[in-house]
Amino acid sequence: MNLIIIFRKTSLVLIKKMVHYIQPELLIEACGPESCTPNLGAMLVEVIATVLDNEVKTLITLSISTNF
Repeated sequence: MNLIIIFRKTSLVLIKKMVHYIQPELLIEACGPESCTPNLGAMLVEVIATVLDNEVKTLITLSISTNF
């Protein structure tokens, strides 16, 4: 279980760094309709939302299990 949490957090850190440090022109090109991944922005948002959703569920589960 801990390995999954570490993997999720590491994935978010990598995505954050990639989006933060990418040159604006490259980001526009990567998300453009002519690119091989035209829905890159939507995919990034989906990954981040999924990871955060699972993080919240994990925290709730841990909170419930430690209270009993």
